Amino acid sequence: MSPRSPASKRSRSRAPAVAPSPPPVPIADVSPTPWWWGLAPLAVALVTLAVFWPALGHQFLDWDDTMNLVDNPAFRGLGGSHLRWMFTTTLAGHWIPLTWISFGADHLVWGMNPRGYHLTNVLLHAAAAVTFYFVARRILRAATGAGERSSPGSGSC
Repeated sequence: MSPRSPASKRSRSRAPAVAPSPPPVPIADVSPTPWWWGLAPLAVALVTLAVFWPALGHQFLDWDDTMNLVDNPAFRGLGGSHLRWMFTTTLAGHWIPLTWISFGADHLVWGMNPRGYHLTNVLLHAAAAVTFYFVARRILRAATGAGERSSPGSGSC
């Protein structure tokens, strides 16, 4: 038997056991993005341009273009009076100052040539389609927990 009593064994302090350290965290993949991953947003832009390109050969439409553009001198420019009108008008019941600013810029660049207005709209459609691609990819990644480099087109987004 040991000469020490159980009470003396308990009073002796032991150094607490050191928990094992967690495994090292792997370093993030720092390899460059393959060049072909940028083709998906480019393809979205090219398809959008191809679909809407025929609009460049058309005139102003007889739906609302006559009221908004052809018979309306108030939007033609970006001067103070034009901007005041653009931010205060509700022509046809809509308050659309950014649209009016776009039309004013179109008028400064293209005059009343419908091809220029249509070109602006085709380019805006392509930009919106590419933006939608990146937003949808980010939302889907967040929803599925997919990694940053798991699908084509994963640039800096």
